[in-house]
Amino acid sequence: MKFRLLFLLSSLLGTCLLANLNLAQVNQAKAATVLIETKRGEGYGSGFCISTDGLVVTNYHVIEDIPAKQIRAILHPGEPNQQTFRAEVLRQNKDMDLALLRLVVVTEPLTFLELGETTKLFETAQLTAFGYPFGKSLAVSKDAYPGVSVNVGKVTSLRRLRDGTLCEIQMDVLVNPGNSGGPVLGPDGKVVGVTVRGIPGSGVNFAIPVDQLNAFLMTPELLVD
Repeated sequence: MKFRLLFLLSSLLGTCLLANLNLAQVNQAKAATVLIETKRGEGYGSGFCISTDGLVVTNYHVIEDIPAKQIRAILHPGEPNQQTFRAEVLRQNKDMDLALLRLVVVTEPLTFLELGETTKLFETAQLTAFGYPFGKSLAVSKDAYPGVSVNVGKVTSLRRLRDGTLCEIQMDVLVNPGNSGGPVLGPDGKVVGVTVRGIPGSGVNFAIPVDQLNAFLMTPELLVD
């Protein structure tokens, strides 16, 4: 009996450990997560690269009504290899609260994140969110940018429409203003959602399912040159 209990405990512990992202996955996500700065430092949000040539996903409300010349994307902020790009809006959808940006000008391949799926998500499944809470406020000095924040939590509810379509991932991952548009990764290190909103002080936060992001990216409309 004692051996059986130890075996079960070991199996459960192993499952928990396997749910954690490994160092390589964390570093990849950190490198792919973008700090988005608008209106010359008056507004901030997060985003993430989905291609080596600089396509970036974020929320519509992060860049809403912002002229293209006033959107900047910072990669590796606060690090020696920090890079700053101007970002153009290629596509946006207010109802889906999603936007697709293109960094100008990318001269070398960028780190990006693969899009996953939500079919294997369930309540209590582990999630990891990357982003820049409170924008520039967490920087260690006045003229610097903050490093990316990484927070772990779990799925607390899968909000569905009456037809069964997953419309929101509810999670207890700690996110704050500035995290909007950042990636939410599943246990396999792939994107399962995009941070979108939360209820302050409640521990109740939401992500747009990657299914909706795929639909947004696959719409037949032409990208704007």
